[in-house]
Amino acid sequence: MNDFDLKQYNKQQKALAKKNATYKVNLKDGAKDVPSGPFTLVITFSKPMLNSIALYMSTSGADFPPVKSYAWRDDKTLEVIFSLEPSHQYGFVVMGTEFPTKDGHSAGKNMEIIFTTGK
Repeated sequence: MNDFDLKQYNKQQKALAKKNATYKVNLKDGAKDVPSGPFTLVITFSKPMLNSIALYMSTSGADFPPVKSYAWRDDKTLEVIFSLEPSHQYGFVVMGTEFPTKDGHSAGKNMEIIFTTGK
């Protein structure tokens, strides 16, 4: 006999998800004509975060943008400076599940962003 209650499990998962942070990124998936040279990616979280970074290679095969530097402006805002070449496709994944909040949760969902620089 199986004592696993799927409805109860789903209810618990939804309750946990509500405790996760959300985030916004200043670069949209599919963006075109992104300026080449230094580009500052800004990720803004809804809750205070621990100072870590979780950007991974894209599953699309697009090149990971070269990181010049990164820093936390405050406990909700991460800035990553990329050094971008002209006429190039780049991609990365914001691993929300691996960005920890100060209260022991995460930023929840992952987001893949693929973009192309202008000439």
